Amino acid sequence: MAKLNFGGTVENVVTREEFPLAKAQEVLKNETVAVIGYGVQGPGQALNQKENGKKVAIIDWDVHHGNGTQDIFWNDPSILYCSTHEMPLYPGTGAETERGVGNIVNAPLRPHSGGPEFRAAFERKIIPALDKFAPELIIVSAGFDAHEQDPLGQLRLTTAGFGRLTRMLLDVADEVCAGRAVIVTEGGYDLDAIEIGCQ
Repeated sequence: MAKLNFGGTVENVVTREEFPLAKAQEVLKNETVAVIGYGVQGPGQALNQKENGKKVAIIDWDVHHGNGTQDIFWNDPSILYCSTHEMPLYPGTGAETERGVGNIVNAPLRPHSGGPEFRAAFERKIIPALDKFAPELIIVSAGFDAHEQDPLGQLRLTTAGFGRLTRMLLDVADEVCAGRAVIVTEGGYDLDAIEIGCQ
């Protein structure tokens, strides 16, 4: 595990080990931090922050809709959950009409959608929702099975496309929550795509 000194500004940390939930709490107390880690679940971090009275946004890009995360926070106005995912596809949830208490933003994408469709979903739905919600922490559940090389799904996001989405979210984090963002790898079935995407 990388040892973090939260006294200053940390732009990026890459780790392939678990990122303790307590570290997400430190992110809220300190300067700009973007962390990429394996083995951490966005919902767990969000629950930890909710206990401290913080507003948290979870952005989930993946081939599959995060139905479990959506269900956990369905009635919780202190958590904003936004998802891009392929539809139709298992688990069959994630329609735009699924809105919780106004805290759920689903942006389903048709098979073979790539950079332009992802960018449009972010610009038209996700970024405006983040601006309005003004979270104190942004957690990205980054599923790399939306990558064009992934054998499971039919989304066609390139490595550069993932980079653009990441930059968009980090820009919003800079504007609304002092750069506080945690990026968590969630899935993917092409190891090369995952490795390149995490750089």
